[in-house]
Amino acid sequence: MFGMDAGLRKDYDMGPAIGEGSFSIVRLGIRRSNGENVAIKVIDKKSIKFKDNVVQREIATMKLVDHPNCVMLYDIYDDSKHKYLVMELVTGGTVMDRVVEMTHFTEKDAATVTTHVLRALEHLHALGITHRDIKPENLLYKSNDPLSPDYNTVKLADFGLAKFVGVDETMKTTCGTPGYVAPEIIDPKMPFGDGYGPSVDIWSLGIVLYIMLCGFPPFLHESTAVLFQLIRKGEFDFPTPYWDAVSSDAMDLVSKMLVVDAKSRLNAEQCLDHPWISVSGPEAGRTLHSSHHAFMLIRKLQIFDNVDPACMQAVCSCLKVKKFPKGASVIRAGEIGDSMYFINNGVVKVLVEGREIDRLFTGDFFGEIALTVSENRIADVLSVGSSLTKVDVRSVTEETATGDTELFQLLRSDFEDIMLKFPVLKSRLASIGLARVKRQAKIVKMVSSEMQQDEIDNSMPAGTKSAGQGASKKDTIVGRRKGSISDFLQKILCISDTVKQ
Repeated sequence: MFGMDAGLRKDYDMGPAIGEGSFSIVRLGIRRSNGENVAIKVIDKKSIKFKDNVVQREIATMKLVDHPNCVMLYDIYDDSKHKYLVMELVTGGTVMDRVVEMTHFTEKDAATVTTHVLRALEHLHALGITHRDIKPENLLYKSNDPLSPDYNTVKLADFGLAKFVGVDETMKTTCGTPGYVAPEIIDPKMPFGDGYGPSVDIWSLGIVLYIMLCGFPPFLHESTAVLFQLIRKGEFDFPTPYWDAVSSDAMDLVSKMLVVDAKSRLNAEQCLDHPWISVSGPEAGRTLHSSHHAFMLIRKLQIFDNVDPACMQAVCSCLKVKKFPKGASVIRAGEIGDSMYFINNGVVKVLVEGREIDRLFTGDFFGEIALTVSENRIADVLSVGSSLTKVDVRSVTEETATGDTELFQLLRSDFEDIMLKFPVLKSRLASIGLARVKRQAKIVKMVSSEMQQDEIDNSMPAGTKSAGQGASKKDTIVGRRKGSISDFLQKILCISDTVKQ
């Protein structure tokens, strides 16, 4: 542990790390006076990525903020090496994580999220603060406990790019996340004014709302330059069949949030007064298009970053639902692979020689190596199961699982057809798959070493050491274990060579 500020030590107990940034670590903390759990952001002032002016701006902004839909800043501590920000602890994960976990996502659910963020923005904009980085990763649920009254409360987080400006002042700094950035940030000298104001947050939230309702963004391209051109034009539609189940009021609000002319765009107060927000009609409870959940699941994956929505649509249209009861084999090492899988709900475990080396959860995928670089499976995958109640999927174990693991299967034949149209997907899958098996190889090495020692210890007669018959047994065990581990590693080397080619 590092040297802590004396005041911080007096007021809080520091716990384990629960998150990490480019120059900071977030740790769980406990307030000594009342036992309240908090998040303590530990900022490394010696890091080359540390920028004092940026941190000071974030602190100054958060000091002004006091709203139930914004993550709160409680205390600030400082020492020679670190700055400590004691903040409200939020444990419910991102909005998109929750959407993926939900079996059925409705317009009403999307409206609740949008309402909470709009209330936060109304508060910020009234203070003269523009967030400038509204995106799904910065929209967090307060609690992961379904029984908590805060389970459905959304909090706006990360004020690192937020800026305070006076009335009628504008900003000109280009910042934000490409897919969510407003047209006037890309080009502050657009014909509708010089610079930009708080309405950029409404545009970004409009993008988030569009994604929540159909599963993919209105503007998307592999090239950031082309993406920015699309955003500046601001031309989008509501393609069938993905928007067929969405109400006209919802589409109307999206259209009025994604207006290129910032002066004609609705502000936060006007959005809150829109019928879709203020009045919940009979359509609000309808489940969205059947592909919505699959879209939301796969769009989180790195392989689909800035990929044409048509690619995701092609993948989703080919997915087949497969359910595996607890303990069932999904794939076996050595067999010819004819498919890959996306985990829609539940947990699977990856095994080599019967030893678990990895666990994958809802939103992960596996089996891609067999479709991209090597037909043979290199590990076993078993179903752990799922929970029929609302719990954190990472807490599901063999003992607590009460339901099947539900997977989306993508067959080789469908995969090859998609690759012809979108070859970038194959190279991304191969690279990510290679990184995964290399990581697993390190685990296998460690497990193998432990297994060697266990077998050696168990085989030695009491009181003997590595000599005589004991040494012979040791050599046999080590040789057998080295042979099995080298087989696994050799497969990985072959895969690596194939990817490089």
